[in-house]
Amino acid sequence: MSSDANANEGYSAIILVIVLIGVAAYILFYGLQTLIYFDAKQWGSREASLFVTAQPLTIAAPPAAPGQTTHLEFFNYQCEAPWKGPAKTTQDPDFIEDKFPSGQVIRIELPEDQADTLKSFKGDSPDQQQRIAAVFGDHPFDSNFDLFAAIYNASPAQASPFMPRFDSERLNTLLVWKLSLDTELPGGTYQFESDRIRGLQFGNPERSQNIAIRAFNEHDRQFKMLIMCTASSGAKLTQANINQIIATLKPIPLPGQ
Repeated sequence: MSSDANANEGYSAIILVIVLIGVAAYILFYGLQTLIYFDAKQWGSREASLFVTAQPLTIAAPPAAPGQTTHLEFFNYQCEAPWKGPAKTTQDPDFIEDKFPSGQVIRIELPEDQADTLKSFKGDSPDQQQRIAAVFGDHPFDSNFDLFAAIYNASPAQASPFMPRFDSERLNTLLVWKLSLDTELPGGTYQFESDRIRGLQFGNPERSQNIAIRAFNEHDRQFKMLIMCTASSGAKLTQANINQIIATLKPIPLPGQ
């Protein structure tokens, strides 16, 4: 009986050692990814918009009937708004707002007031820059648009305890930034590219009459637009309206061009 008991104890000890080695190996190879996985799921349960990723949006300027558009100029750029004017323009040092007789409103914020998110992302101190470089490399993104696109295409659904550590840390960082940026508008987030303009649209006019646009030119100059309707007008936005504005957004030609 004693020898059997000793044998059982020996087997139990071996099994325990094997289990401990297995646990240690799991923690070593997948411990961080597992913690990030549970954090991501917890964040997603509190903020459902984290699961929303940017869907592709095709931009084409719809044919506009003569006299049905209004030419707008702002901050050395221009576009054709799809509503009859004249628009009542409010000009402030920080924004330009155009209000149309039918109730639609376009507000464009001063591009130079928009935060350099890429610079903040990379960090100001050598320690911060080193941490970002360790995860994303020395040149993680070429522009603010590239950074915004990566952030808004990150989702807790992409997390896995068994994904490579590098990918897990990258996703974790992007989700933390996504939590700190714009609140999701009804209808989702969309990513577009039109001529020399690319950017993101927040909200869908079928579900929200407040649409936000972050548009970037080829030099990464950012135009943040808010497009909405006054509550008393009964006016409605359509995606064709938004497309018209984006598709005609371009620089004002210099004299002689």
